[in-house]
Amino acid sequence: MSELLKIAHRGFTKSFPENTLEAFGAAIAGNFEAIELDIQFSKDGHPIVFHDENLSLLTGDFAEINDLALPQLKELRIDKIYSIPTLAEVLEFVGANVIVIVEIKNPKAVLEVVKQFEKSIKEDSWSYNHFIISSFDWTVLTEVALLNSQIKLGVLTFDELEKSLAFAEKTKADCIFPHFSLLNAEICEEISRKNIKIYPWTVNEIEDIQRMKTLKINGIISDFPHNI
Repeated sequence: MSELLKIAHRGFTKSFPENTLEAFGAAIAGNFEAIELDIQFSKDGHPIVFHDENLSLLTGDFAEINDLALPQLKELRIDKIYSIPTLAEVLEFVGANVIVIVEIKNPKAVLEVVKQFEKSIKEDSWSYNHFIISSFDWTVLTEVALLNSQIKLGVLTFDELEKSLAFAEKTKADCIFPHFSLLNAEICEEISRKNIKIYPWTVNEIEDIQRMKTLKINGIISDFPHNI
């Protein structure tokens, strides 16, 4: 594994639509060391790998994910071709070949995501080092910590870097996921001294990627991880 973690944002979306098995497979084929994915929650209690609450942007169906059961979701297609996967299907598909960063969008999914991680670790070749749970909703991270303190936490923030760092220390989070525009050399040095890893998002422009690589960070989340 390289010193700087290359994180494929929602899979390798240069090749396939985001959050599909095909996008995650392309990320592995591209030798990217980590994938990031989003979790919604179905009506019948399954963690669903999809970014938006509403299905319209990628499927043309205007329903909300939490209003549909899994069999209904499985009838839909992204770009008229690709199936919407569950978290269980993604983990089975990629195997323990990458680090999986799971951003929980729907707080109702927390318990089932934790249970899925525990199941994968117990029954397959996964370990806790393979998983990070992140969220902009920090109550999600608090709940995860209470359910299973072995799961690594990642504090997502768009503009509250100081607060996110304080929360990371309080919850003993493994890392923070700040918007890349918040970072400079001094800030990264300060965070690193606290033994908290830094994974900026979503860094797509070449000049921004190059600037991030001059800082004391641990990885980069990008739609174009091949440029890292």
